[in-house]
Amino acid sequence: MSNSVMITFIRHAESTDNNRSIWHGWKDAPLSYTGADQILVSPPIYTSDLQRASDTAQAIYNYQKDPKPSFDSSELFREQNFGLAAGRPISMDVISSSLSWEEHAARGVYLGWYSDDDRFPEGESIKDLAERARKGLETFVLPHVWRATEEGKTGIHIAVVSHGLCVTELVSELLKKSAKEVRKPQVNLLNTGWIRVVVDIEGAQEGQPIDVDKGPPVLTMRVTQIKGRKPDYD
Repeated sequence: MSNSVMITFIRHAESTDNNRSIWHGWKDAPLSYTGADQILVSPPIYTSDLQRASDTAQAIYNYQKDPKPSFDSSELFREQNFGLAAGRPISMDVISSSLSWEEHAARGVYLGWYSDDDRFPEGESIKDLAERARKGLETFVLPHVWRATEEGKTGIHIAVVSHGLCVTELVSELLKKSAKEVRKPQVNLLNTGWIRVVVDIEGAQEGQPIDVDKGPPVLTMRVTQIKGRKPDYD
């Protein structure tokens, strides 16, 4: 049996902006409520430093039994940066068919659809977000996998509190590291929804350390649970 590390990616609780048809991104807003105290974990907790995520993570932290887990925040887990569109209305219609997406954005019309390469002025594209998510995994999450391998430990659990689009890219980037192809699930989560990925470290055994300096271990990913998906994806 291989050692495993479990990672739970959690979308923040509802903020006061969530019911408004605006671009949120890096625009901060307090929570309107939290259901986060229903999530019981005993791992390190990592979170976006935006208020709606960090307050959710704090609620999860407060709910944990002693000894409390470690807690750290980072801008790497922030939502996609929508730049000048943040706080502005989302337009679901093409205002002028003669204008490109970029031309609409340049005129302050922020369309509700865009490609992975599109970015609002002063913002990020989905591809930019994916790269930032990859850095977040490499900086905060994967070191726990390497440590579990080196120390011969199993049963490690990590929680990451982030945002809808960022969670999608975090899961996607993590699954890319699997030695066996894993079908990317739909992870369009409701507030406080979560998705759990188990990372199996092939060849590792409890109590039998492996020297990762001789080469990284082979990892196999499994999506084991998804809770709180939006109805379109149920």
